[in-house]
Amino acid sequence: MSEEEKEEEKKYKVEIIARDLISVYPKLKEEHKQVIVTYRYNELPTRAITIDLFEHFKEKQEEVAKAIEERKGDLWQKYLELEKKLIKEDIERAKAARPETYTL
Repeated sequence: MSEEEKEEEKKYKVEIIARDLISVYPKLKEEHKQVIVTYRYNELPTRAITIDLFEHFKEKQEEVAKAIEERKGDLWQKYLELEKKLIKEDIERAKAARPETYTL
């Protein structure tokens, strides 16, 4: 089994603490709905990622936001796949980081 296949098989059990929907306006009159996902993974402190629904779903961002609130439907499943992928990437980045320790 190659290293790439081993990486693909890594699974992380996370606890989702909250999914908060917010709206931001990077340009005047251009709403981007975002989801701030707060989660916990065993060895890491509580972390959060931000998912821009406009970036990933474009004009369907309103429908996706509704699906997230209702937690059902095809858009909810697509969103969950994206959320899992982004959380996994965040965990791997955090685990790769080398913390710095010094005395004050």
